[in-house]
Amino acid sequence: MGGKYCHSRSGRAALRPFRTFARPIGRIETQLPVQTVRQLDASAPLRPTLKAEDIKMTDQPSPKPELDDAALAFAAQVFESARSGDAERLTDLLGRGLPANIRNHNGDSLLMLASYHGHFDASRVLLENGADPQLRNDKGQSPLAGAAFKGNLQMARLLLDQGADVESASPDGKTALMMAAMFNRSDIVELLLARGADPSRADMNGVTPLAAAQAMGAQDTPKLLTEAVAACS
Repeated sequence: MGGKYCHSRSGRAALRPFRTFARPIGRIETQLPVQTVRQLDASAPLRPTLKAEDIKMTDQPSPKPELDDAALAFAAQVFESARSGDAERLTDLLGRGLPANIRNHNGDSLLMLASYHGHFDASRVLLENGADPQLRNDKGQSPLAGAAFKGNLQMARLLLDQGADVESASPDGKTALMMAAMFNRSDIVELLLARGADPSRADMNGVTPLAAAQAMGAQDTPKLLTEAVAACS
């Protein structure tokens, strides 16, 4: 187990406190023009398809379009559909042309909201319609890291099966394996190691998953990580 990765790095640096994933609240900024938002509203007439130029994604440096109250209310409903796991509504909206990778004011994608809140079917629908499992929010947090933090094995497996990078790290170098190790998610640690996660990879402070787990007082994951590191020796 873990034979692919056999790096030796120090885990002696001080472990900084982990900041939990912020719950998305407040004003919604969808980056969707009013006309496009109204097009997706079931109560408004629909054009056959959306054009690429109708969508202003969050990674483009163009000015934010003005949204009226009705458009903002509809946008809030779209993100709430993901947060509450309304797979049927998401399927309908995606079929009407809703971009799968729109994000809210925190940078949380529809997939981030659905997966973090444990909605498997909604997450599957989004992934099947082009949602990017690597799309991070403004804090650099990924859907896979969220699933590891929450201890959702089924969701972690789905995200990995759909292309999530097992070694992808947040800006401070924390991987999903470190999240799972810190919070004693043994089944997810085993899954991530089986999918090629490096048990010796350290974050920007030099902290390894094993050191992080020990610092957090995890009961079970240190043994798994010790065995994985030893297998690389």
